Amino acid sequence: MDRKKYDNSQAYKINGHCKATPSAKVRRGAKVRRTPKLLFTKEIRCLYTIMLMSTFWFTEALPMAVTSLLPLVLYPILGVGKAKDVTKDYMKDPLFLFIGGYMLAIAVENCNLHKRLALGTLVMIGSDIKRILASLMLSTGFLSMWANNAACTAMMLPILRAILLEIIKDNRLRSSATAKPAIDEYNNNEVDIENKNEKIEKQAPTKLADMNLTEDEQKICKIMLLGTCYAANIGGIATLTGTPPNIIVFGMIEASYGTHTGLTYATWMLAATPLAVLNLILAWILLQIFFVGINYKEKVVALLFSILILLWITRSPKVVTGWGDIFPKE
Repeated sequence: MDRKKYDNSQAYKINGHCKATPSAKVRRGAKVRRTPKLLFTKEIRCLYTIMLMSTFWFTEALPMAVTSLLPLVLYPILGVGKAKDVTKDYMKDPLFLFIGGYMLAIAVENCNLHKRLALGTLVMIGSDIKRILASLMLSTGFLSMWANNAACTAMMLPILRAILLEIIKDNRLRSSATAKPAIDEYNNNEVDIENKNEKIEKQAPTKLADMNLTEDEQKICKIMLLGTCYAANIGGIATLTGTPPNIIVFGMIEASYGTHTGLTYATWMLAATPLAVLNLILAWILLQIFFVGINYKEKVVALLFSILILLWITRSPKVVTGWGDIFPKE
């Protein structure tokens, strides 16, 4: 019996080196076979596709539109999903709603409706810097309610550039006209001054980049550009088609809870439009504070208005005792 045990133990010793027993070989082989399965699971293959698409988007090795179609090819090949299931995600209702918004933006741009809207608002509101900012933000915010934010901003930028050029040219002409000679000289040389103004208009640059902008002119450009961008983002929250995240959220809610949630285009507008209007007003006020500045009267009125709102809210909040309880009704 001892001899048999000795022979079994020595059977795996050759030239003084120990070799693995059969059970050890099985365990080691199991580990080797298990490792590739962990490395090439469906989740890892999906992650590989996402990282590949991110790299292509970042480096622009392929056009962005082509890169977005890679899952149609890679997911079936890598076994992440079937082709018929992947194609359904490219043809959902929210996507076509988004495409319809883009079509609307293209139609508005082709017929120059955005120009008519912006210029009409300017005529109604006035030519002061604050009023011009308000009119541009109103026009951009309204257009952004129905079209994509980026498309709306791209439509409004040419109008904004033209308005800024006219504002800067007008300010420079006024400043040059204030530096006039004496009254007698002016009466004797009216023609020379008119010719000089015409020469200034002809020699004026037609691009903002070609102008040596002063500090005040730079502030005007900043406030107008930021106001347009802010208005496009704020207006986009008012409707479902205003911005892609709204459509994505709408699609996720329908997929998770069905179509009987009560969330429709109209109910979304009822909830989000007041918030958009409030944010638009706050953005207009903050831009003026940071770039234009406010005088003493405006500061006092803003302070009193803030105190009034605070008193309205805290008079009887119901959750806690309000200041209205200090003066009980008899």
